[in-house]
Amino acid sequence: MALSIEIYLDGVTGIAWALDRTKLSYGRNRPTGEVHPSDVPTSNDLLLGNQLVVNGSSHSKFLRCIAVYLTIRAPRYWLQEFSTYKIGTVELSGSTMHTIMKRLLTKDDFSGDINPAHLDWLNAQIAQKNFVTVKANLPEGFMQTRGVFLNYQVLKTMYEQRRSHRLQEWQ
Repeated sequence: MALSIEIYLDGVTGIAWALDRTKLSYGRNRPTGEVHPSDVPTSNDLLLGNQLVVNGSSHSKFLRCIAVYLTIRAPRYWLQEFSTYKIGTVELSGSTMHTIMKRLLTKDDFSGDINPAHLDWLNAQIAQKNFVTVKANLPEGFMQTRGVFLNYQVLKTMYEQRRSHRLQEWQ
């Protein structure tokens, strides 16, 4: 079965700032108000950041200051696992509350296979405007799209905790 998840990196910001402000701990910092001309860290900043990451989570707190913006299209069963990581994340989602009744569903709205009889039944419920029944009977493979804001520390934690997960999408 093909993987049923799409992740798009929409942006990353704050790398140079986070690494530069990490130097405050060492009494080395730019004068207040002086910033990098761009969000491009120096090679020395990258070496410092790498060493801090190697030294462990308490030393690499600068990762929490690096903002990451993603668009994720995934089945509900995967999004439930993703929702475990709530610290430092914000999610904006395609709401079934506002969209599920606007059109009939197709097999492309689901990861993997959906029983054609169940799809026909769901579409009959949509046609009859039975919103609660449709919501209550959506399969876990129903695809949703979310805009996600998080930071590199959250991404690092996800990687460490989920790289051997039994759901193929996490690997």
